[in-house]
Amino acid sequence: MIRTTRKGILAIPWYILLPVLLVGTGVLVPLVYLIVRAFEADTRTLSMIVFRPRTFTLFLNTVALTAGVLVTTTLLSLPLAWLTTRSDMKGKKLFTLLGVLPLAIPGYVMAYALLGMSGPYGTFAEVSGIIIPRPSGYWGSLLALTLYLTPYLFINLRAGLLGLDPALEETAQSFGYNPGRIFFNTVLPQLKPALYSGGLLVALHVLGDFGVVSLMRFETFSYALFLQYTAAFDRIYAAWLAIFLILMTVSLLFVDARLLRGLRLSRSGRGAARHRRIVPLRSFKLPAYCF
Repeated sequence: MIRTTRKGILAIPWYILLPVLLVGTGVLVPLVYLIVRAFEADTRTLSMIVFRPRTFTLFLNTVALTAGVLVTTTLLSLPLAWLTTRSDMKGKKLFTLLGVLPLAIPGYVMAYALLGMSGPYGTFAEVSGIIIPRPSGYWGSLLALTLYLTPYLFINLRAGLLGLDPALEETAQSFGYNPGRIFFNTVLPQLKPALYSGGLLVALHVLGDFGVVSLMRFETFSYALFLQYTAAFDRIYAAWLAIFLILMTVSLLFVDARLLRGLRLSRSGRGAARHRRIVPLRSFKLPAYCF
């Protein structure tokens, strides 16, 4: 059990300290190797490696893909989370299960399925006679990663919606707010922790993904890193690519921590338990099922 000594120093038992040191060493060893390998080059070679145009292109590709996947997964998962928690549609448990089902499919399998379905010799063309353009590059990677990573954000947003206090929405309604204003001014701000944490998971998966971008032939840092390590004899540039990828990951963690700093969403009192308000879809029920 962790305790504090008279001098204010934390006394950590050996059975807690030893695993922490082992894990910390295991994490630091690859990082130390990358730093040592990266600075083996002289100053002139280092400048040519770091500031080459290809590095800037890889950076733009990686940022564009990460931002695009964050936008598309949000546009899919937020309505789906709301429909399965707040609407009067039937079969919400089934749709929830379908919403998380892509978690059982690896990203590269999702990309391979899209490639196998499309094209002149794809499954869809053989069954229906209609040729679907084969996805590739940025848009192919965006489609595959969106279908694969949407459940990470959907689960967080659905849990966030289920944990909200309906009394706040009732109060906003009593002030005359319409449903749209209630959602954007009352519900959505309370979903920030779920949105930020789920978005962080999605972004980190995009940064580290290799299977989808390699099948779609879209060069990001992770794809270029693999090619550089396997095809080049000089590993210095590969080490720098890895360092750039680590810096982008640390930047995401920093931004997420800044967004969550000072965010407090808690009730001031115990209050009374209330049932969630179910919104009738009426004429929007068919589009909801189609979605």
